[in-house]
Amino acid sequence: MHLLNFKNRSKFAILSIFILTLCFTFLTKTVYAEDRPVHTSITVNPANQSSTNVLTISLTADYNAEEYSDATIHYQWGSDIEKTALNSVTFDAISGHNVLTFWSTVYDKHGKPINEKKQKCDFYVDTIAPGLTLVIPVQGFLINQDSIIISGTAENSTTVQINNEPAFSGVGEFSQTVPLVPGLNTITVSDTDNSTKPPTVTIITRTGFYDNLPPVITLNGEDPLVVQVGGNFSDPGATASDNYDQNVTIIASGSVDTNTVGTYTITYSAADISGNQTTKTRTVEVVDNEAPVITLNGEDPLVVQVGSNFSDPGATASDNYDQNVTVIASGSVDTNTVGTYTITYSAEDVSGNKTTKTRTVKVVDSEAPVITLNGEDPLVAQIGSNFSDPGATASDNYDQNVIIIASGSVDTNTVGTYTITYSAADISGNQTTKTRTVEVVDNEAPVITLNGEDPLVVQVGSNFSDPGATASDNYDQNVTVIASGSVDINMVGSYTLTYSAIDSNGNKASSVTRVINVVNPIPVGPELTISSPREGENLSGTQVTVTGTVEVGASLKINGAMIYPAASGNFSKAITVNLGQNTIKVIATDTAGNVTEKDIPVIAPYVTVTTPADNLLTNQATVMVTGKVLVGTPLTINNTPVTPDASGNYSFPCTLNLADGTNTITVVAGTTTVIRNVTKDTTGPILTINSPIEGENLSGTQVIVTGTVEKGASLKINGVTVNLDTSGNYMKAMTLNLGQNIIQVIATDTAGNVTEKDISVIAPYVTVTAPADNLLTNQGTVVVTGKVGVGTELTINDTIVTPDASGNYSFSNTLNLADGTNTITVVAGTTTVIRNVTKDTTGPILTINSPIEGENLSGTQVIVTGTVEVGASLKINGAMVYPDGSGNFSKAITVNLGQIRSKSLQQMPQVT
Repeated sequence: MHLLNFKNRSKFAILSIFILTLCFTFLTKTVYAEDRPVHTSITVNPANQSSTNVLTISLTADYNAEEYSDATIHYQWGSDIEKTALNSVTFDAISGHNVLTFWSTVYDKHGKPINEKKQKCDFYVDTIAPGLTLVIPVQGFLINQDSIIISGTAENSTTVQINNEPAFSGVGEFSQTVPLVPGLNTITVSDTDNSTKPPTVTIITRTGFYDNLPPVITLNGEDPLVVQVGGNFSDPGATASDNYDQNVTIIASGSVDTNTVGTYTITYSAADISGNQTTKTRTVEVVDNEAPVITLNGEDPLVVQVGSNFSDPGATASDNYDQNVTVIASGSVDTNTVGTYTITYSAEDVSGNKTTKTRTVKVVDSEAPVITLNGEDPLVAQIGSNFSDPGATASDNYDQNVIIIASGSVDTNTVGTYTITYSAADISGNQTTKTRTVEVVDNEAPVITLNGEDPLVVQVGSNFSDPGATASDNYDQNVTVIASGSVDINMVGSYTLTYSAIDSNGNKASSVTRVINVVNPIPVGPELTISSPREGENLSGTQVTVTGTVEVGASLKINGAMIYPAASGNFSKAITVNLGQNTIKVIATDTAGNVTEKDIPVIAPYVTVTTPADNLLTNQATVMVTGKVLVGTPLTINNTPVTPDASGNYSFPCTLNLADGTNTITVVAGTTTVIRNVTKDTTGPILTINSPIEGENLSGTQVIVTGTVEKGASLKINGVTVNLDTSGNYMKAMTLNLGQNIIQVIATDTAGNVTEKDISVIAPYVTVTAPADNLLTNQGTVVVTGKVGVGTELTINDTIVTPDASGNYSFSNTLNLADGTNTITVVAGTTTVIRNVTKDTTGPILTINSPIEGENLSGTQVIVTGTVEVGASLKINGAMVYPDGSGNFSKAITVNLGQIRSKSLQQMPQVT
């Protein structure tokens, strides 16, 4: 405690007046140069000297800062060293009787110091507190009783508080029992010296704990705790927590016999440092819940052959506790029937633990069937003959109905050795195979055929070339013919050539001979070779081109018509032949009059079909067949006889009905067969419309129709042909009427089938041309214009408007605008159009940062800067200026000499 006095304690009131008069009055007055240049004020804290052990003094220099520099404060306790501070300082008073001297110094503009007159304050600080001794209790006491004795000695009057509540008071020695509350208790003892002003106090505080709560024991692990008989038991123990004691020890008592089934108890005891005790128990149950273990004797699964005898090998049981466990078997095995059987073994120990185990007994048939071949093995077959497999049979020890499957093939057109494999599997899945060898052999000799004439006449002295012979074989397609013998072409006579052949299988052909007669010269016609058609050729139509070569200089006729070969003798002539059998006669005549004639027999079709075209696609129910047939040749169409007219033209007299899908029409005449395939398709093409969707409300009168149509089909939208891509996709932009619209999409396939889809869509019933949405204007009115569907009622802001005949309309009366945002609502049918129009008659915000009003410029150049409302246009002295995106602007301009009174800045509203 501090006591502030002037000279002595009895004059505290005089000291207070002195401090207030001498020190505090300076806080309310500022002295400047014309009075005093500086004054130092003093503040003492605390002013009432109530309950602090520090007396704080603050000094502050007051002066005119515009006339003087910073003030230096000088202060000194008695004869101590003088200290200084700048402008202000705070410090603690010195204990005892002291005189504080202080003043301040300031400096004028010329650096001359000016000192304040020194001030003095007299202080007396008393910090000696009364004596107090507290014997009991000690700090941090711990007790489990609900009261405690307080004892000690006080110099003056003593007051005792328990937890901020008064307990007792007295003088000198004291000792008294006081009650405590559970938990933390605070005991405060104070000794007050009332002889000082204000009184000084000595306080002693003791805190301690009244602990009346025993520890709490928490078991580790389970309770009850189950232990398997015969197992190892380890007590998991327990932990103890206490509201105060952090090191409580737990003692466990009791034992567990894990070799004997039963219930045991472990008791846990604990006491805290305050002497509070508690116990907790754990139940330990030694149990036998382990079932016996059954061990099978013999194999599992156990396999038994069908038809044999079965003897169960049995099983044994072992147990962790019961040494005499009986095993009981149940189930049966039928060894005469293949299958899987189960023998179940059951056991139960003295504790009632049950267990079972099963053995699988499989009665099996593992013996495969026996296959016996029918017929010979190996089996010989003549090439080109028909082969019939004689097959095989199978027998089995269990399955009486074994099926044999033969695999492999024999190509009797190819000599070789083939294998037929016979497979059989019985009902048990036992498989077996057996094979048969089939040998396809060729023992037929080739047949030799002479080329050209026999006998062959050759002129003596001419060039002779053996026309040779060919050999055909039932198997070998390339049999070589060897000719033997010679011809002396220069000597008239008769010669013989012999032809022989052998096939690849060694079969020899019967030899064939040709007689060549070499004779004296006879007149010979010109050389003539026919390249096409071949003799006996079947033509595809009645048109044929005859080509070949004739001796140069010879004349040529084909079927009596003169032909003119090329200079090389080559010729080519297209002719028309009759239906059926024809003979083409080619005659060559040389300049000596010698003639060579060749006849080529050919066969034209007996019938030609004009309609229908092959692979015709139609959606009609009938088709007409027309064409031409050789006179006298029987004609059938789809096995129905048809009588042609006398000229050979014919038509199918009755309607030929077509079934859905592909219809085959077969026309037969003579050796000619003509096939025509006609497909009847009455299903319209697949048509998909992706957009717009049915009933869609469009945002405008423009719409794009998209989708897919079956490949090959054509497409029209509202009567206009639409192009398709290779996949059948289409896209068409269209303009619709206002209001309800029907979009008609029609697809037509190549058969003439049509698929039509109509899509109903709704374009807006009204469109608004003006005003634009979010229009900004400074006008007082606005005109609404646009177009509406004919016959649709129109309102603008709930006022009915009558459009002209074409559907154009304008709001004839002036629509007044209020300041701010005006909402215009146009309604027609189900369409509502909103237009927001903002009327803004307030000029934009404009700030000019420089130059300032009335500024004296240093020259005629000045930079005008400032900020204008974003979006506004700007002119300075009539010249357009362009602000940045934030509205900031800066413009250098030239002004006239002298004062400028004209308006230099003009703000123009933005017009939209």
